[in-house]
Amino acid sequence: MEVIHEERMAAMEKGIPLPEFPLDLMEERRKPDAPVVPILGMVLLTLSLGAMVVLFLILPADSHTMWVTPLPLGFLGAGFIGFHFLQGKEGR
Repeated sequence: MEVIHEERMAAMEKGIPLPEFPLDLMEERRKPDAPVVPILGMVLLTLSLGAMVVLFLILPADSHTMWVTPLPLGFLGAGFIGFHFLQGKEGR
């Protein structure tokens, strides 16, 4: 901000017209991001649970153990949800 002020003062001394700009540029705050992590966690968790139920019900008896295939996605979703609540930010 100090550099901008010096440049503007030098331009004013030389008579160069400058456009006006808001002085509160440094004070602008970015609004918080949408809760993407818990939403992604819920989607992954429910998708994997649904896939496990469907695989358990439709697979033949000889490949019945394959119902656990979507389990890593379920753990990932549960981890995202847990991370969201363990961050410890205000408003939770």
